[in-house]
Amino acid sequence: MFMCDGLTFGYRDLLFESCCATVAQPRVGITGRNGSGKTTLLRLLDGQLKPQSGEVVVEGSTYLVDFDFERYARFTARDIVALCEPLESFDATKADELAEGLQFSDYLDVPIGELSKGSAKKVGLIMGFMSTAHLLLLDEPFESIDSESNDAIIRILREMDRPVLIVSHDHDRLVRTVDALYEIRNRKLERL
Repeated sequence: MFMCDGLTFGYRDLLFESCCATVAQPRVGITGRNGSGKTTLLRLLDGQLKPQSGEVVVEGSTYLVDFDFERYARFTARDIVALCEPLESFDATKADELAEGLQFSDYLDVPIGELSKGSAKKVGLIMGFMSTAHLLLLDEPFESIDSESNDAIIRILREMDRPVLIVSHDHDRLVRTVDALYEIRNRKLERL
């Protein structure tokens, strides 16, 4: 899935220092205290950030699910799916099935700006699940989502035939979803 070799990165303070880790399991969860670097690790893996030293090597392409749809407030989820349909980086054929599984079918034609936080988040999840990238990166996918839809998210992720890396504070749901759990502590990534 990915490897860190001497990864050092920080903002004001270092989040990672000479971090070396090889993560190969198909479904991996990352935990850690607030501010430990979980989201930063996802951005490093996605190539949005570059290490200050060392390297991060990812097997294949990545898709970091974006839950910020403020700039698309007037669009509906159906509009977003239609924009993705002609792109090779998405497979929109399962959009309706995904919407139904996430109990979102009734909201496909509602402008995203009018959706609750949890419902708007489902638009990002649908896009992520439609993505054809090799590695799916999810940051707090269970937050602000109803229990039944979270069960559907877990089922979809467990049935996925590609690697997924999930950052979450929801330990119980994370354990039900992943094959391996890691924690960021002491500026390193450690297997639990």
